[in-house]
Amino acid sequence: MSEVLIDIDETALARAAELLGTTEPSETVGSALRVIISGDRASALAEMRRLVAEGALDIHVLRDKRR
Repeated sequence: MSEVLIDIDETALARAAELLGTTEPSETVGSALRVIISGDRASALAEMRRLVAEGALDIHVLRDKRR
């Protein structure tokens, strides 16, 4: 891990800690970053599923490419 000095809105940090159930600022920031990354992955997966459902992406072709 690295140490980074940043300015943070204390009200926003407190609200994020409340929502995330964290108690330490570094824990709150780390948890918030993980939530954002997780949401991005979920969004990408949803987009992939939409493309497959629309026929714009053929999952069978992708599976064949792995071999």
